[in-house]
Amino acid sequence: MSPRIAVVGCGQWGQNHIRTLAEIGALAAVADRNPDRATAFSEQYGVPALAPEVAIASPDIDALVLALPASVHGVTARAAFAAGKDVLIEKPIALDPADAERTAFVVEEIGELGIPVMFLAAILLWPGPSLTTAHPTNRAHRV
Repeated sequence: MSPRIAVVGCGQWGQNHIRTLAEIGALAAVADRNPDRATAFSEQYGVPALAPEVAIASPDIDALVLALPASVHGVTARAAFAAGKDVLIEKPIALDPADAERTAFVVEEIGELGIPVMFLAAILLWPGPSLTTAHPTNRAHRV
């Protein structure tokens, strides 16, 4: 059975994820703060349009792609992790290190990896302080 993935955020980057997931048969739903935008993609791809909080809570969704404004990446990811979802967070993980750390700690408490693969290149190529040195448990090296 294919994973049932919802894309939360139907803007420019969300559209790319929606198209790709539909092509591989894994798109289960679309969600957006703008119901009209979500409905348009719902009709185009034949999947339900959901409110973001409904997609996060839905037992019919296995994983989420978060293609939202970066200012809400952390809070949305933490809610999704708490709901037991696998999550791909479109870069950046957060706009400030403290928000990124809060997300990393939630994931660590749950027992998952904690650094979405989407961030691998950004972390390894970032010229500033790295999460590996900033994170108290220094576990980002596992990526």
